Amino acid sequence: MKPPLGWSLIGPASSTSNEAMQVNFMRLQEDSLNEQLQSLWKTDFADTQCSAIASMSKEDKYALNVMERYVTFENGLYVMPLMWRPDAPELPCNRNMALNRLVSLKRQLQRDQDLRRSYVETVQNYIENGCAREVPVESIPGDVVWCLSHHAVKHPRKGKVLIVFDCAAKGLSLNDVVLQGPDLANSLVGVLLRFRMEPVALVNDIASMFHQIRVDQKDCDALRFLWWPSGDLNAEPTDHQMLVHLFGSTSSPSSVNWPTPSGRRFQRSLRCRNDGNRASEF
Repeated sequence: MKPPLGWSLIGPASSTSNEAMQVNFMRLQEDSLNEQLQSLWKTDFADTQCSAIASMSKEDKYALNVMERYVTFENGLYVMPLMWRPDAPELPCNRNMALNRLVSLKRQLQRDQDLRRSYVETVQNYIENGCAREVPVESIPGDVVWCLSHHAVKHPRKGKVLIVFDCAAKGLSLNDVVLQGPDLANSLVGVLLRFRMEPVALVNDIASMFHQIRVDQKDCDALRFLWWPSGDLNAEPTDHQMLVHLFGSTSSPSSVNWPTPSGRRFQRSLRCRNDGNRASEF
């Protein structure tokens, strides 16, 4: 058949094919070509930027309200609490489970000295950069105390070691008791369209983006993990805690994309001048 956009071949691949075939038809006289294209754009390339706000669930509204009410700005960084579910079950003490996982990690690190070196260096960088700390002995535990097990993921090409905290462990996990929050990320279709609007476009990457948002101190005990002081595997492991939002936590993407009071997100839009041309915004 020859529709307005060109020739199309319809039918089985061979005369002996027994496969079920799908029949399509075009209503050329009922719908104009312009209406057909608009229908295609709406169904296959729908931009969810507006509809996401209109269809925000009750849980998303609750999470957004928590972020708006309790976010603070301290020492150049935003501080945001974990978005606890209002009906979340109580997290039990799981230190023994985390200790068993740490014993398995110790055997792995002892077998692979390169992995051990990278793992210890990464954790020590967390502590030196203020993303983690050893829990003081005299500190009073918070309302929720939860130990996260952790393991290494190695990039196949870069060789970089990333430490992943298991927020979705089998059974009851941290992700079961926190809200995911609304999807505040820019839609891919919108980004691609804006990329074509101007002659110059800027793209930037935020290093350790989730670690740029601090967790409220009262919630940090829910982000505890076991580690050896100074990375000495022969020492007795002690309690540490993460002080930032984690990669792997279901609430982290929404937290880092939260709109600031001025309406700008943490990923600031960038503008530049180049021979009188303005760069595209992201």
